Amino acid sequence: MSTVIDIYKIQFVKKFLINEYIKTISSPNSVLDQFITDYRTPNNVNNFLLSEINNVLNGISSAETLISESMISVIVSSNISKFYQDPDYSVTDNPDYSMPTQDLKEIAEAWMSYLASN
Repeated sequence: MSTVIDIYKIQFVKKFLINEYIKTISSPNSVLDQFITDYRTPNNVNNFLLSEINNVLNGISSAETLISESMISVIVSSNISKFYQDPDYSVTDNPDYSMPTQDLKEIAEAWMSYLASN
């Protein structure tokens, strides 16, 4: 049985960048990679990413807009999360990437676990 991490071909890796190793995500989609990598600590993932996703999935909010450090915007709704790289996007624009919100939650949880390890 494939996991969400397997389906999206995600790897969590350490890269050497400017005299230090940083933890990052690697997948076939660079927009997803950058958005997730922007949340660099387990607390940030939990407080600013998972809490908002859970609010939508639990019906507390109908939708949330998340903006990462690198200005990638994600509109999270109960079924789908749409990623936009252009800061001046319109909700009528085609997203640069989209995925089921439940999958985004599972990726964020796995990322938080990876950041907490080591």
